Amino acid sequence: MSLTKKIKRYLRKKLTKRRYRHTLRVERTARKLAKLHLEFATRHEKNEFFKKVSLAALLHDVEKCRDQGELWRCLKKDPHVDHNSLKDYKTLWHAFCGASTAYHRFDIKDSDILNALRYHTTGRAGMSDLEKIIYLADYIEPGRDFPGVKKVRKQARKGIDAGCLAAMNHTLELFEKKGTTPAPYTLEAKEDLMSHGSF
Repeated sequence: MSLTKKIKRYLRKKLTKRRYRHTLRVERTARKLAKLHLEFATRHEKNEFFKKVSLAALLHDVEKCRDQGELWRCLKKDPHVDHNSLKDYKTLWHAFCGASTAYHRFDIKDSDILNALRYHTTGRAGMSDLEKIIYLADYIEPGRDFPGVKKVRKQARKGIDAGCLAAMNHTLELFEKKGTTPAPYTLEAKEDLMSHGSF
């Protein structure tokens, strides 16, 4: 059985039907973004990248339906996680635990995939193409329906960096309206993208 099939079988057991359908839409959207905006030197390079896109997209919410207490215990076991920086941001716990699950259960050691899982909710400074694609695909997949999503989708058609920046701006505006503090990763990601992005 292929790794993709193993992952899908696991997801069907662990996720709600709604979350699983979202996951499949994210995979399709991520592949469309890669096809639309990226160029590859060889067919092999392209195929390998698209494999990574599918793995990261399928696993991005693998721990989304897990109990918060279990997520925290998972984080505490991971030596690569800065627990102090995450303890106040519960909405990010599933992302970091998802990377741990990818590593331990599915033997995924590719740091690019693992980072795409960890930061798919927030972004971060120095994002790779894969990280940007997963972050953006999760934000704009067709099932998303919230004020402002059409604007982000429009920017995503122009380019991956433009789409990511629009998504980050939208996220930060929501936090400002709510009077809450976003995770520092998003602020750092926006600053880095504005300095080094391709627009």
